[in-house]
Amino acid sequence: MKSPSAYGYLEKRFGIATRIVASLAFSLQMILYMGIVLYAPALALSAVTEMSYLGSILSVGLVCTFYSALGGIRAVLITDVFQSFLMFLGIGSVAFGGTFIVGGVTEVFALAQDRLEFFDMSLDPTIRHTFWTQSIGGMFIFLSIYAVNQAQVQRLLSTKSVKSAQTALWLQWPILATLSCVTSYAGLVMYAHYKGMNYEA
Repeated sequence: MKSPSAYGYLEKRFGIATRIVASLAFSLQMILYMGIVLYAPALALSAVTEMSYLGSILSVGLVCTFYSALGGIRAVLITDVFQSFLMFLGIGSVAFGGTFIVGGVTEVFALAQDRLEFFDMSLDPTIRHTFWTQSIGGMFIFLSIYAVNQAQVQRLLSTKSVKSAQTALWLQWPILATLSCVTSYAGLVMYAHYKGMNYEA
């Protein structure tokens, strides 16, 4: 359709009201998201340097703006790949190192048994995690990210063809699933490690 954004398609398919609502929702989401994304690395930078919180936030924001403006989508994609490696390295270190400290995978699952909730088929909407809340809620979350999120659409538009974009999405699925599983396991490892510890204020 030669549309530069997902919202151009939404306007043609569903009308201007849908485009406005979707673009406003995306803008609000990105504003909230950018606050977290800027604050987390700035907090780490401030902790290891003498820089103030405000200085750290401004520094991280300026660096990201600078490389994105100069390098365009190519710089963003290279950063995404580098960030993915760091995420796997960090979470993998916690998962494998923590497993060793706790005493093995069996010990992790034994200590974290009370945190595992699989296949709760309850239809009660007040229960936090059930099969239905995870399946239905997860479907809407992933559709919002991969179907109409402009940041994702821009990445897909940078590929050579529709086939390349489809291949990228199919490759991303097992990578993201693996990251989710390792992250969940790392959470169990941390829970098992700190379970029963008595902390004094």
